Amino acid sequence: MIKYSPFSGCSSGYEYDKTWYEETVVSKENWVCDRTLYVTNAFSFNRFGEVIGTFIFGQMGDTLGRRPVFFSGIVITILGRIACIFTSGTYWIFALSSMFGMLSALTLFQSPLVIAMEICKGEHRAHIAMMQCYGWTAGMMVMPLIFWYVRDWIPFLIITSFPLLIGMMFPKYMIESPRWLGNKGKYKRCARELQKIANVNDTKVKVTEALIKEMLKDHKVEKVYGMASLFTSKRLALNTSLMVYCWYEANFNCKIHFFTIFFVRIVLCMIYYAMVLNASKMDGNPFLNFIWQSVIELPAVFAGRYLGDKIGRRFTQVAAFVCAAITSVIVIFLVQNPDYATLTSALVVVIRFCVSVIFFAIHLQAMEIYPTCLRQTGFSVMSVVANLFGLLGPYIVYLGTTYDVRYPYLIFGILFASGGITAFFLPETLGQRLPESLAEAQEFGKGQPTWGLPKSNIVHKNDVSTDCDENDKEKLNQPEFAP
Repeated sequence: MIKYSPFSGCSSGYEYDKTWYEETVVSKENWVCDRTLYVTNAFSFNRFGEVIGTFIFGQMGDTLGRRPVFFSGIVITILGRIACIFTSGTYWIFALSSMFGMLSALTLFQSPLVIAMEICKGEHRAHIAMMQCYGWTAGMMVMPLIFWYVRDWIPFLIITSFPLLIGMMFPKYMIESPRWLGNKGKYKRCARELQKIANVNDTKVKVTEALIKEMLKDHKVEKVYGMASLFTSKRLALNTSLMVYCWYEANFNCKIHFFTIFFVRIVLCMIYYAMVLNASKMDGNPFLNFIWQSVIELPAVFAGRYLGDKIGRRFTQVAAFVCAAITSVIVIFLVQNPDYATLTSALVVVIRFCVSVIFFAIHLQAMEIYPTCLRQTGFSVMSVVANLFGLLGPYIVYLGTTYDVRYPYLIFGILFASGGITAFFLPETLGQRLPESLAEAQEFGKGQPTWGLPKSNIVHKNDVSTDCDENDKEKLNQPEFAP
């Protein structure tokens, strides 16, 4: 955060407040006065890079595999961030370097989660999503502490970039998804990865290509067309669109269901990014402000996991959206009164709590709605569209700091309300088997009741007849071995 003298057009010069920062890219390149929007634009360039990269790497994850996309993403992220250090003197080159570094940012989060979801049992999916979100939150809490210590943006970039290399030091522990390999007809590699899992878990079973072929003898490899395949039916298109809108709002039979996913994601993305940026605009220690807003994600993720397994993913989102909308309205009436500063801060934390709950639920639900052949592509579609609208997040914060502090919360309230309505039309995924094919995804959620708590619909099939050993079949029975 850089503060400069409030002279008209900075005609009398400016000075930097170095209470908390020794040097940032803003102070080094003097992005102040008539270049104040450089900071806001830089953040938007980051989001735009994430949009482009997600569009490309998301589809590559369903085409080439989750594993190679993950490793290539590590290299791209490190190179882009280091390039920013050497290009800050020329704004547009710096912006392009920043965009390049963000191309694979979401892929690094997405690929391991997709693999984990595809190899675990259905009742463990929420727990796995929770553990990854805990890792995300831990990073959000450590990051400001690092900057607080080094006080300079260059060592901060270096320190926070190179730990990514740890992910490349243990490649044998980053397996490819057996579910995806089987879906693509790569039975030999599928057997090899399943054998790795069996060995790690000390399960005495011999996994062979012949066994996998026998178990999947009725499977036919589908021909898919990337993102376009997500709109091959009304139900699939509706799920996608509604979820994207809800995601955007909190961060900023079925063409109906894919539209729902779209809308949820859009709402979530725009609000989340705006609130993260707004934390740096609050009075007091900017690092502690950021940490406090990050700490709230820990209980929020736990609450999201608990509620998601009790009342379902859909009602968890709706309840969080409604709570956030009501809280935003209250903040509008209090935020300008200094006598209620403490109460206002507490209410903002409540909003952040609700946003984190929604983020957890929407991530989990997205993984459970899309079919294996398009799981990473579907997740990427949500991110692409939501982040395009999420570009507006910095400008919402700009409205509040430049014109009226109530404007961001007015916008948040409207978006939260519309997100809650939209999320209500999503299908429930708690207790449902992961769809494998486009045909299954096109029927997903059909016939579900609008009201009432969800019930498990996982079907365990044990009717595969083969000459293979019965114990091996039981251990590798697909619905048991995978979600």
